Amino acid sequence: MDDSFRIGKGLYLLFLLCLSGVVGVSIRYSLPEEKKSGSLVANVLKDLKLGPGELSARRAQQVSKSNKHYFQLDTRSGNVIVNERIDREALCGKMDSCLLLAEIVLQNPLKIHNIEIQIEDVNDNSPKFSKKEFEMAVPENVPTNTRFPLESAQDTDLGENSIQNYTLSPNGNFGLDMPWQWLLTWAEGAEYPGDLLTCAWISQRGAPVASFVSINSETGNLYVLRSLDYEQLKEFQVTVRASDGGSPPLSSEVVVRVVVLDENDNAPFFLYPLQNSTSPCTDTDI
Repeated sequence: MDDSFRIGKGLYLLFLLCLSGVVGVSIRYSLPEEKKSGSLVANVLKDLKLGPGELSARRAQQVSKSNKHYFQLDTRSGNVIVNERIDREALCGKMDSCLLLAEIVLQNPLKIHNIEIQIEDVNDNSPKFSKKEFEMAVPENVPTNTRFPLESAQDTDLGENSIQNYTLSPNGNFGLDMPWQWLLTWAEGAEYPGDLLTCAWISQRGAPVASFVSINSETGNLYVLRSLDYEQLKEFQVTVRASDGGSPPLSSEVVVRVVVLDENDNAPFFLYPLQNSTSPCTDTDI
């Protein structure tokens, strides 16, 4: 038993010694994703300490450790070039590190060199919302600074190339025409409501959307800046823009339709007598 153990241990050590002579250096390169076929990754001659023509003389082969052959080795020049375009997001998703592994095998004598190629993210994806338009219901008379969550945009890029901020798009800050509302006009010299002359319509114009809502630049949540009155404003739209931190930055926009919900905040009242008017002004709630 002891002799068998010593023989086995000796053979294992011999195997390690032989293997240590076969395994060469490990080299690491980096490459931005989306490079075209034929793009240069690196020249390995200097890193492998080989002279011109030695790769061909020693019948060098590049062996990929993935299912696809993303790279190929030119044994005449020593250049490792892109064989197939690489999409980092499809290959590694949201993983921080995206490595492709390969070996360069040399004959006479046998030598195996390991190559690691780090695939770097580029800003090739813009933020995306799941819909072209969202609808947000806001009860009238809600307190100011009430938060209303907005579904976040998604960006498959990483780091600075992912979503960095949300803003209200400039084309959303237009002058908002408020709907018409009743104005009670009294007869000259009137002393009590019975002398009401007419119910006229007026409008309020030019209120900027930015004065109604604000946006959290990090989360995209919307906040009501003023109390909304259903009887004056039933709905309005804002345009939200999500931008990433790439150079140049990419962005996308979504329309948010804010619908003001009616509350029972107005008591009915009568106008008597009605003079020169066929449109009674009564309860403004629906």
